[in-house]
Amino acid sequence: MVLGAAGGVGLAAVQIGKICGAVVIAVARGDEKVQLLNSLGVDHVVDLKNQDVTASIKDFLKSRNLKGVDVLYDPVGGNLAKETRKLLNWGAQILVIGFASGEIPVVPANIILVKVLHLFSFFLKSIHHMPNYATLTSLW
Repeated sequence: MVLGAAGGVGLAAVQIGKICGAVVIAVARGDEKVQLLNSLGVDHVVDLKNQDVTASIKDFLKSRNLKGVDVLYDPVGGNLAKETRKLLNWGAQILVIGFASGEIPVVPANIILVKVLHLFSFFLKSIHHMPNYATLTSLW
Protein backbone atom coordinates (compact mmCIF):
# COMPACT_ATOMS: atom_id res chain seq x y z
CA MET A 1 0.00 0.00 0.00
CA VAL A 2 1.42 3.35 -1.06
CA LEU A 3 0.24 6.50 0.70
CA GLY A 4 0.66 9.76 -1.21
CA ALA A 5 0.87 7.55 -4.28
CA ALA A 6 0.59 10.37 -6.84
CA GLY A 7 3.48 12.37 -5.37
CA GLY A 8 7.11 12.03 -6.48
CA VAL A 9 8.25 9.30 -4.09
CA GLY A 10 4.81 7.70 -4.19
CA LEU A 11 4.89 7.30 -7.97
CA ALA A 12 8.34 5.76 -7.73
CA ALA A 13 7.07 3.26 -5.14
CA VAL A 14 4.04 2.41 -7.30
CA GLN A 15 6.22 1.77 -10.35
CA ILE A 16 8.74 -0.32 -8.43
CA GLY A 17 5.91 -2.34 -6.88
CA LYS A 18 4.34 -3.06 -10.26
CA ILE A 19 7.69 -4.03 -11.80
CA CYS A 20 8.30 -6.44 -8.90
CA GLY A 21 4.88 -8.02 -9.41
CA ALA A 22 3.28 -6.76 -6.21
CA VAL A 23 -0.42 -6.12 -5.75
CA VAL A 24 -0.31 -2.33 -5.46
CA ILE A 25 -2.88 -0.37 -3.50
CA ALA A 26 -2.51 3.37 -4.05
CA VAL A 27 -3.94 6.10 -1.83
CA ALA A 28 -4.26 9.64 -3.22
CA ARG A 29 -6.67 12.56 -3.36
CA GLY A 30 -8.47 13.84 -6.45
CA ASP A 31 -9.72 12.67 -9.86
CA GLU A 32 -6.58 13.55 -11.83
CA LYS A 33 -4.35 11.63 -9.45
CA VAL A 34 -6.67 8.63 -9.48
CA GLN A 35 -6.64 8.62 -13.30
CA LEU A 36 -2.84 8.82 -13.35
CA LEU A 37 -2.52 5.91 -10.93
CA ASN A 38 -5.03 3.82 -12.87
CA SER A 39 -3.03 4.47 -16.05
CA LEU A 40 0.01 2.96 -14.32
CA GLY A 41 -1.85 -0.29 -13.73
CA VAL A 42 -2.38 0.04 -10.00
CA ASP A 43 -4.53 -2.80 -8.68
CA HIS A 44 -6.69 -0.61 -6.43
CA VAL A 45 -6.86 3.16 -5.96
CA VAL A 46 -8.46 4.90 -3.01
CA ASP A 47 -9.53 8.51 -3.57
CA LEU A 48 -9.41 10.18 -0.16
CA LYS A 49 -11.63 12.93 -1.53
CA ASN A 50 -14.69 10.69 -1.63
CA GLN A 51 -13.81 7.25 -0.23
CA ASP A 52 -13.23 5.80 3.22
CA VAL A 53 -9.72 4.38 3.06
CA THR A 54 -10.31 1.53 5.51
CA ALA A 55 -13.60 0.34 4.02
CA SER A 56 -12.34 0.60 0.45
CA ILE A 57 -9.15 -1.37 1.11
CA LYS A 58 -10.93 -3.99 3.24
CA ASP A 59 -13.40 -4.57 0.39
CA PHE A 60 -10.54 -4.87 -2.11
CA LEU A 61 -8.60 -7.28 0.10
CA LYS A 62 -11.71 -9.41 0.58
CA SER A 63 -12.35 -9.48 -3.19
CA ARG A 64 -8.80 -10.78 -3.73
CA ASN A 65 -9.00 -13.24 -0.83
CA LEU A 66 -6.16 -11.41 0.96
CA LYS A 67 -5.93 -11.07 4.74
CA GLY A 68 -4.15 -7.73 4.88
CA VAL A 69 -1.39 -5.50 3.57
CA ASP A 70 2.22 -6.69 3.69
CA VAL A 71 4.01 -3.39 3.05
CA LEU A 72 3.01 0.17 3.99
CA TYR A 73 5.01 2.83 2.14
CA ASP A 74 4.38 6.04 4.05
CA PRO A 75 5.60 9.47 2.97
CA VAL A 76 2.50 11.11 4.51
CA GLY A 77 2.28 10.31 8.24
CA GLY A 78 -0.50 11.77 10.37
CA ASN A 79 -3.96 10.27 10.74
CA LEU A 80 -3.71 8.46 7.40
CA ALA A 81 -0.73 6.45 8.67
CA LYS A 82 -2.60 5.60 11.86
CA GLU A 83 -5.74 4.55 9.99
CA THR A 84 -3.96 2.38 7.43
CA ARG A 85 -1.88 0.57 10.08
CA LYS A 86 -5.10 -1.24 10.99
CA LEU A 87 -4.97 -2.97 7.60
CA LEU A 88 -1.52 -4.51 8.04
CA ASN A 89 -0.87 -8.23 8.07
CA TRP A 90 1.03 -9.92 10.86
CA GLY A 91 4.73 -9.44 10.07
CA ALA A 92 4.12 -6.49 7.74
CA GLN A 93 6.77 -3.92 6.90
CA ILE A 94 6.34 -0.18 7.37
CA LEU A 95 8.61 2.11 5.37
CA VAL A 96 8.64 5.60 6.88
CA ILE A 97 9.68 8.02 4.16
CA GLY A 98 8.40 11.39 5.38
CA PHE A 99 5.64 13.43 6.97
CA ALA A 100 3.93 15.40 4.19
CA SER A 101 0.86 15.81 6.41
CA GLY A 102 2.98 17.76 8.87
CA GLU A 103 2.07 15.28 11.60
CA ILE A 104 4.58 12.69 12.79
CA PRO A 105 2.79 9.41 13.53
CA VAL A 106 3.38 7.39 16.67
CA VAL A 107 3.46 3.60 16.42
CA PRO A 108 2.78 2.09 19.85
CA ALA A 109 5.34 -0.54 20.87
CA ASN A 110 2.61 -3.02 21.81
CA ILE A 111 1.27 -2.93 18.23
CA ILE A 112 4.78 -3.50 16.85
CA LEU A 113 5.22 -6.44 19.23
CA VAL A 114 1.83 -8.11 18.77
CA LYS A 115 1.74 -7.74 14.97
CA VAL A 116 5.50 -8.41 14.64
CA LEU A 117 5.84 -5.29 12.48
CA HIS A 118 9.12 -4.34 10.84
CA LEU A 119 9.87 -0.62 10.66
CA PHE A 120 12.31 0.89 8.17
CA SER A 121 13.23 4.48 7.42
CA PHE A 122 15.44 6.46 5.12
CA PHE A 123 16.72 9.99 5.60
CA LEU A 124 18.73 11.27 2.65
CA LYS A 125 20.85 13.68 4.71
CA SER A 126 22.16 10.74 6.74
CA ILE A 127 23.57 8.92 3.72
CA HIS A 128 27.09 10.32 4.20
CA HIS A 129 27.27 8.44 7.53
CA MET A 130 26.72 5.09 5.82
CA PRO A 131 29.73 2.71 5.74
CA ASN A 132 29.65 2.45 1.93
CA TYR A 133 29.14 6.17 1.26
CA ALA A 134 32.16 6.40 -1.07
CA THR A 135 30.85 3.49 -3.15
CA LEU A 136 27.36 5.00 -3.32
CA THR A 137 28.60 8.42 -4.43
CA SER A 138 30.76 6.87 -7.15
CA LEU A 139 27.57 5.42 -8.65
CA TRP A 140 26.09 8.90 -9.12
